[in-house]
Order: sequence, then C-alpha cells, then structure tokens
Amino acid sequence: KNNSLETTFEVKPCVVQIAAHDPDMAAKAAEMILERSNGQCLAIDLNLGCPQAIARKGRYGSFLHDETPQAAYDVLTKLRNTLPKE
Repeated sequence: KNNSLETTFEVKPCVVQIAAHDPDMAAKAAEMILERSNGQCLAIDLNLGCPQAIARKGRYGSFLHDETPQAAYDVLTKLRNTLPKE
C-alpha cells in the first residue's frame, strides 16, 4: 500500500522490516522506503520468521521460508538486484 509508510525516520539508525511474497512488490516497497526515508533507512529486513496465522494467509514470514523456499529466494534475489549495494 503506497500510503502505509508512516514515520518521521527520526530514530537513527532506522531498519525497516517488510513482509512480502511477490518479488516485484517487495522491490517497489523497498524502493519507496528508501526514497521516503531520505537516507535514514540503513537496512531493509525481509520477514521470514513470523509464525502467526496471518503470515500463512499472506504468504510471508516463516511460511514463505518453510513452505516455498524458492519464493523466499526469489524475493531476496530481487531485493539484492534492485537496491543499492550500500
């Protein structure tokens, strides 16, 4: 969701966690985070650990990692290839 990033990025360093199963959507979200953070976001973390039912329904968290490891790999690869190296 384009308007769901609500923070002032006043806390430094800032690390943002995303939950995604679609590589293109994950990349778009990460690019938006970097753009809106004005350089204050030092890292983007992909949620691969959430065991709650909402994560299964959304196909993210530990379910993405455990049930579709290729999808997790695809998201991570897309993020690495899309985002700045540093």
